[in-house]
Amino acid sequence: MIPASLPPALGNAHLVLLHLPIGFVFAAVLLELWTRREPAAGGRLVEKLLAVNAVAALLTAAAGLVLAERGDYPEAALAWHRWAGVACAVAAVLAWWLRSRRGPVAGRVGLGLLVVATVVAGHQGAALTHGGGLFSRAAWTGGEAPAELPAALAGVPMHPVIERHCVECHGPEKQKGRLRLDTLAAARAGRGGRPVLVPGDAEAGELVKRINLPRSHDDAMPPGERAGLSAAEKEELAAWISGLAR
Repeated sequence: MIPASLPPALGNAHLVLLHLPIGFVFAAVLLELWTRREPAAGGRLVEKLLAVNAVAALLTAAAGLVLAERGDYPEAALAWHRWAGVACAVAAVLAWWLRSRRGPVAGRVGLGLLVVATVVAGHQGAALTHGGGLFSRAAWTGGEAPAELPAALAGVPMHPVIERHCVECHGPEKQKGRLRLDTLAAARAGRGGRPVLVPGDAEAGELVKRINLPRSHDDAMPPGERAGLSAAEKEELAAWISGLAR
């Protein structure tokens, strides 16, 4: 358990620090490839690079653990990323130790394991921040073009329930999962061709489906430890969506 007294800035540092290990790891890979015929030329530099990376990876993982205690993230996805990050930090220390204590061959094995750990942790982090389906068919094709919002709904404000529970993470300043819910048009467009809200048909959009999932479900919204919508709020929101003209 991470102490609650730690300042939030420590956790936020994770979002900056995480880029350093990625750069160091792939710089070490490129240097290994560049000097593979003359290992003495770049061996010492690779060792120093892995040492710096080990420190950066440990700091990144520590900051990530602090951030995990304060952020609102789906629990299952968060658990995967948390342990992938810890494994990445361990792999970083192991890669440096193998290179410095066991020589170039063992060091290359450690570096290979570190590359795998870095890719896995990075992918889990991206999925946590931007949502799943990063390499789905819709991500390659752009998905189907969403239907345009009828002109009669252009000036309709979002329902207060959405503003209370959703806009903080899906608004003009912050868009988790690359999704905005601060306007009816944005909710209708959704993400990856899947509308979050379909005017006139509450059950057709993702919004009503997600708010009705059990709180323990990884796709339940709002995510994390936030309180879910009350039964009255769910009914009120569904009735509002169903009453919107198509």
